[in-house]
Amino acid sequence: MKRLALFAVTLFALPLFAQQQPHNDFQVFAYLSDVGISWNESNGAVADANFGIAVSKFVSPRVSVELSVTKQGWWEYEPGPFVLGQPVVRFKHTVYPISLDGQYHFLTDSRWKPYLGAGVRYVQPNAQLRDISPRISPEINGGVAFMATPRLSIRFDAKQALRSQGGPGYDPGSRISVGVGWHF
Repeated sequence: MKRLALFAVTLFALPLFAQQQPHNDFQVFAYLSDVGISWNESNGAVADANFGIAVSKFVSPRVSVELSVTKQGWWEYEPGPFVLGQPVVRFKHTVYPISLDGQYHFLTDSRWKPYLGAGVRYVQPNAQLRDISPRISPEINGGVAFMATPRLSIRFDAKQALRSQGGPGYDPGSRISVGVGWHF
């Protein structure tokens, strides 16, 4: 009787597993964030953007955990003399904010894959003119990935920090990014 039950389970289970589509549970995304274009008379049109990389691991078909790092520039101004309304002394700095987010993915039959998530963001600023402590902020995020192929996607993402006031230049409250993802 036990052999018959084992045979029946095997006979019915194999076709069920064979029908499941392969799940891309590991993903790497390269992205641009906070893209801006400005113009002035001395330089003309200037494009500026931050960039980063994210690694995502699915822990279930609908839930993933993502770790991302962004290279982000910011300006520090000396509170001193001004010429024509602009500060005379300013320093350009680079910070590398780290975000750890959990995301819930909505299963769809189309190539558009929306998601919502929440997590934390850590920023350790470096400044010359004042002492600034690291910041840890809760954040929410959401976006959509367009699956161009089963292994390649184009992703649009937005993150919003959850705090009572706006962030300083090195840690803006809102961040929008677009990137390309590879799924393994």
